[in-house]
Amino acid sequence: MLLVSDHVLFPDGQELFPENRLHAISLDEGFIRTQPELVAWMARLISPAAPLVVPDIIWFTGCHLPLQHKYVVQLAFE
Repeated sequence: MLLVSDHVLFPDGQELFPENRLHAISLDEGFIRTQPELVAWMARLISPAAPLVVPDIIWFTGCHLPLQHKYVVQLAFE
């Protein structure tokens, strides 16, 4: 799990980071194919010793904690 400043701008931030509740989505195959550097970075965050380079599915879970001015980000590869 990562905590990121809520000053960072994310596309679709309201949808990805609802206030004080978790929201999980799967990132589609198109995302995995078109964003290889971002996927590799996420893989290193999940498992620095043995990153899985090409997952079939990426689960992204987000939440906005407005009082702490943080976004919660959790990633899972399948």
